[in-house]
Amino acid sequence: MSKEFNVFNSRLLNVSKELAGVRLGIEEIQADHVKDQSYLQDAIELKMSKEFNVFNSRLLNVSKELAGVRLGIEEIQADHVKDQSHLQDAIELKMSKEFSTFTKQLVKELKMSKEFNVFSSRLLNVSKELAGVRLGIEEIQADHVKDPSYLQDAIGEKHPFPSHA
Repeated sequence: MSKEFNVFNSRLLNVSKELAGVRLGIEEIQADHVKDQSYLQDAIELKMSKEFNVFNSRLLNVSKELAGVRLGIEEIQADHVKDQSHLQDAIELKMSKEFSTFTKQLVKELKMSKEFNVFSSRLLNVSKELAGVRLGIEEIQADHVKDPSYLQDAIGEKHPFPSHA
């Protein structure tokens, strides 16, 4: 009986060591997952920062164009104070051209906004997938706690004890 107990104890010790190794492996996977999330977050923030800078730059260009329109109107007014009909025609023509340019710029900004929404949607999908991975890891951990033989099968070794199922 003592010999059987020693064999049993030895097998139990081996199982404990293997479980510790698996636990360590799971912790490494979780640490890698945390690193991956950090890298993903950094990449997202960088992409959003770049897109924000592009948007700001374009908005600044629109502001400069509007300032140019104002300056152009003031120049036209100064040059044509005597001829009111000519002044009105010149202002309308200048405003029409500038409005067309401004409208084109707004259409570009709308397109950028749509691209940003697509990016945000893709980011949401990635976040959902990461949540699914996390849930899968938790389920695997729960299964391993419930059924150690499943754990040993997963690492490629036979369970040293008879199954009680």
